[in-house]
Amino acid sequence: MDLHDIVLGPVTGGRFAPEVEPALEAARDRCRDAHTALRRAGSAYIHAR
Repeated sequence: MDLHDIVLGPVTGGRFAPEVEPALEAARDRCRDAHTALRRAGSAYIHAR
């Protein structure tokens, strides 16, 4: 599931619906993992030169 696939709906008390929060958390984890992988690959490339 990508971020654009998540239907956010209304916000109540500063939170989205209970079924939306886990989807957002999973998307954040994927983004973080992708960022970490790119950072590591870039670092390895620089240090291999």
